[in-house]
Amino acid sequence: YAIPFDTYSERSFKDSFIEEGELYLADEGILGLPFSVDPIVMYWNRDMFGDAGVPLPPTSWTEFYTLVPKLTKKDGNGNITQSLIAFGEARNVTHAKDVLALLSIQAGTPIVSRTTGGYVSVFDRGGERLVPAEEALAYYTEFSNPLKPSYSWNRAMANDRGAFLAGKLAVYFGYASELSSLREANPNLNFDVALVPQALGKKSTLGRMNAIAILKSSPNISSAYVAAYTLTSSVLEGDWADKSGFPPVRRDLLTKLPGDAYKAVFYRSALISNGWLDPDDAGTNAAFARLVENVTSGKLRISESVRAASQEINNLIRSAQQ
Repeated sequence: YAIPFDTYSERSFKDSFIEEGELYLADEGILGLPFSVDPIVMYWNRDMFGDAGVPLPPTSWTEFYTLVPKLTKKDGNGNITQSLIAFGEARNVTHAKDVLALLSIQAGTPIVSRTTGGYVSVFDRGGERLVPAEEALAYYTEFSNPLKPSYSWNRAMANDRGAFLAGKLAVYFGYASELSSLREANPNLNFDVALVPQALGKKSTLGRMNAIAILKSSPNISSAYVAAYTLTSSVLEGDWADKSGFPPVRRDLLTKLPGDAYKAVFYRSALISNGWLDPDDAGTNAAFARLVENVTSGKLRISESVRAASQEINNLIRSAQQ
């Protein structure tokens, strides 16, 4: 049930919730009231950076090029024994799709766009000279190319999360909600958290968002609306943030950073979180894996792989809309 704008105005919605929540705005009204967001952050190994003489984690993607020689190590046979970054593959990167989506969104594409006729993939679209998704894919796959100076990861290596927990990977891109499980898995791991690196332009990260929606079949729309409105109010959102560890989705609760060092990063990440209209989580996981492997195997050029993935996303959209 779309909440009409004369009941909850678009102005009030935008003033209340972070920008990612605008994915729930449609022509006919509000499809859901944002309740929680789980942003991607960069976990980094303080010991590995310190041993390499690097005092701070990177804040831009271009910095990784200069950091690879300092933090990626190889044995006498050229095998990687320690890695800076786990980019370039899909099978052993926990959040490969989400990282690629993040890079693509930062480069300038919403991936899927809402139109008057429904939804459509814009993954392969761009300006006159640049397709954002192609730029993102080129950057991502460069780190698994053994002929590049940035070579830091390959398909034969362990899963990136496991490598990070074992102290063999300097940075791990994961969700804010993973903090507790990382601590529990290796209490001795000396790591910290930072905002994800940025490209030129508006700061952003990717966030998983949940919202409270009203069923069209609800026997009491009015009471359901009151419940949704109450659950996403400042008071209950504040309680949720305190108890869950998730950052709030309300702007009025993000005006002051908490004293906790980790939560401060999570709050800043929530404010710059973005998302995309993913029609089928499992289907797009497979599509993004093929997107990467078509390039790393040499089967397709970057532009061809992006077009193929865009077509797969469109097929999934059609199936979802049917």
